[in-house]
Amino acid sequence: MVAMKNAFTKNIIREIIKSKSRFLSIFAIIAIGVAFFAGVRATSPDMQITADKYLDENNLADISVLSKTGFTEEDIEKVKEVKGVSNVVPGYRFDALALNGESERAVKVHSIALNKENISINSPVLLEGSLPTKEDECVTEKKYLKAEKLKIGDYVELKTQNGVKKFKITGMVNSPMYINSYQRGNNSLGNGETQAFFQIGEEAAYDLSIPKIPLPPNVTAPKVFSELSIMVEGAKEKNSFLKDYDKIVEPVKDRIEDLGKERTSTGWYVFGRDANIGFSGFGDDADRIAAIGQAFPIIFFLVATLVCLTTMTRMVEEHRTEIGTLKALGYGKRYIILQYFLYSFTASILGSIAGLLIGFRLFPTVIFTAYKIMYDVPALDTPFNKELAIIATLVAVLCTTLAAILACAKELIAVPATLMRPKAPKAGKRIFIERIKFIWNRMSFTSKVTARNLLRYKKRFFMSIIGIAGCTALLLTGFGLKNSIVQITEKQFGDIYAYNMRGYLNLFLDEEVVKEFVDKLNDHDEVQKSLMAFEQRIKTDKENSKKNDVDAYIMVPQDKELFKDFIKLRDDKEAIILSDNGVVITEKLSKLLNAKKGDNIKVTLGDKTVDAKIDAIAEQYIAHYVYMSKAYYKELFDEAIKYNQFTGIIKDTSDETENSLSKSLMKDERINSVNFTTHISSDFKKNLDNIDSAVGVMIISAAALAFVVMYNLTNININERIRELATIKVLGFYDGEVAQYVYRENVILSIIGALFGLILGIVIHRYVIVTAEIDMVMFVRKINMMSYMYSALLTLVFSGLVNLVMYRRLKKIDMIESLKSAE
Repeated sequence: MVAMKNAFTKNIIREIIKSKSRFLSIFAIIAIGVAFFAGVRATSPDMQITADKYLDENNLADISVLSKTGFTEEDIEKVKEVKGVSNVVPGYRFDALALNGESERAVKVHSIALNKENISINSPVLLEGSLPTKEDECVTEKKYLKAEKLKIGDYVELKTQNGVKKFKITGMVNSPMYINSYQRGNNSLGNGETQAFFQIGEEAAYDLSIPKIPLPPNVTAPKVFSELSIMVEGAKEKNSFLKDYDKIVEPVKDRIEDLGKERTSTGWYVFGRDANIGFSGFGDDADRIAAIGQAFPIIFFLVATLVCLTTMTRMVEEHRTEIGTLKALGYGKRYIILQYFLYSFTASILGSIAGLLIGFRLFPTVIFTAYKIMYDVPALDTPFNKELAIIATLVAVLCTTLAAILACAKELIAVPATLMRPKAPKAGKRIFIERIKFIWNRMSFTSKVTARNLLRYKKRFFMSIIGIAGCTALLLTGFGLKNSIVQITEKQFGDIYAYNMRGYLNLFLDEEVVKEFVDKLNDHDEVQKSLMAFEQRIKTDKENSKKNDVDAYIMVPQDKELFKDFIKLRDDKEAIILSDNGVVITEKLSKLLNAKKGDNIKVTLGDKTVDAKIDAIAEQYIAHYVYMSKAYYKELFDEAIKYNQFTGIIKDTSDETENSLSKSLMKDERINSVNFTTHISSDFKKNLDNIDSAVGVMIISAAALAFVVMYNLTNININERIRELATIKVLGFYDGEVAQYVYRENVILSIIGALFGLILGIVIHRYVIVTAEIDMVMFVRKINMMSYMYSALLTLVFSGLVNLVMYRRLKKIDMIESLKSAE
């Protein structure tokens, strides 16, 4: 028994060494599949863990509260008493102009406690120099110092309505409040865009930000603060990008909002972390990666496991003589099955381990490197994700080993004498093309042999086609996803939005005063024409909708005829005109609400909810909008329209012109902010370029899998036909002719597989982009023609490379050994 076990073990080791190319193919395919599946799906959680850890270490406030009237000491004490509040730090936040010689930049200024080793909330991350210790000192960010060609020790002036103060720059910092490297939010000064942040002492911040009220002699004004930064009990233990965090913080926010209504007539403005532009942007980017990771890696993994399943099935069939011999020598079915189980288990478990070790490090790091350009966060944490590791390993091992067990069990039904004889070759049959005489009679001998071989072994034919088609489909899906993402910016800001300037007001204007405001806008030489509109956030809903209470924006233009010059509403390239009988909703919103033309949807604006009829559905890729005429608005809400937004078409979109125009417009106190589509589209494109990099990683991975799969399939074909190839060598075929004999079939299979793969790729691409879309974005559905060409061409190139690699194998076929009779 011991001798039998030793022989059995040796046989397994001998088989692995003998068929190392097959073993390594299974290992490589499993490793690539597991690495891609686990790595891409781990990227989003890793990003969230990394950012959350950084924000918690530097105490980003869970809640920020602002007030027009300021916060007294009594207000602060009341907030501290709110259930769930663990810490409250009062301070100041305000807009200012940073002056450096002729330069003038709109900045956001925050107060900081001086001479404190540990700042309990919104702690700055010191990169160079030191934190302020005096009221005439400040710290700022690297971007500002670089732009202004300043260094630590230089001076800068901060200007507000209260006056100008001079500060010495003592340090360069990052801040958890500003993790986005490019976006700093809006500003009430300059061109309406915050270009940097500063941190100064509390007294200096008070002097610059709080309006001075004349008081009688010997009367001191009570000290008030403009901002409260709050930490919530238990929030630090939760990941702030997940719902568990919201469940802790939201009730506390609600309590503080209620308290604000009690304390002041105007209430307080209460914000969570999600109101922070850097935090929300990072969360959205992580969600986009997670969305892509939902579908593409699964399909990728399925192709890999399918090929491994095929490989093991065909290996067992190839070894029927050996199985018969082992059965005749007295080995039981369990031992024989165990041999092939261990072979497949060893290859798949080693491949899984290698894939996990590589995948959890490589893919998240490579993908996140693209995002590091946009975010000031530390290097990515890549913890070992046990859940993903178990799922990936189980699927890979089970698919491979079950294939071996089932194929072996099927062969063991036969008696040893039958198994020890090779399977009789399939009898040649007339194929369909033979019946077409004018084609068949013009074909050469080798062409006829190729045609018969392809159709005689149907199982081999279909398995090869499926494997190649799967790889081509993955390549097309990757290229198509790239097209779908890149085209969003072009279509939204090139085809649909014809305007290039958008601004928002601090107040609502009646019809009577709108003309004066528009005339003033159009008086600027840079402005070609402009349009006023009402725009506000709303809730939309419908019975049987896919999602309830979908956030959207309502937009009501002052002039619906002029509106088409600013936003080109269209459906399948046909223009849509706003009517007085219904609303136009955007395409993604219609899908979320499961709504079609003619349906009614509920629109909630403030405390009013109305039923609006859908008159048309318009193409749009970013955000959800409900467009309506002012007549239909009045019919629905029973009130006259007031305007708080304007769009404009300007003649010159250079940075110099836009900055000059923005500064001029911002002098009007009614204007809150001005944005230009060149900046908006540029920022959005930067976000999409990061996803584009992630998709690039996926395309390279699909290409690697395609090469290994084709190598594996060709290797199997040669092993199965070793006697046939040896025979034609004996008949006088040269090495090159033998190679052509095999290559011809491979090329035909590659072409057929590629064609089917392109069709399959369209289906998979559609599934992936629908799955990968986040709520506020709709991907473009169209795949560019070049993507089809790249996918098919890469498939054929890999086929050619595999043929070159296999030439050496074909050349080494031993005619005598291969043709030895098994009888």
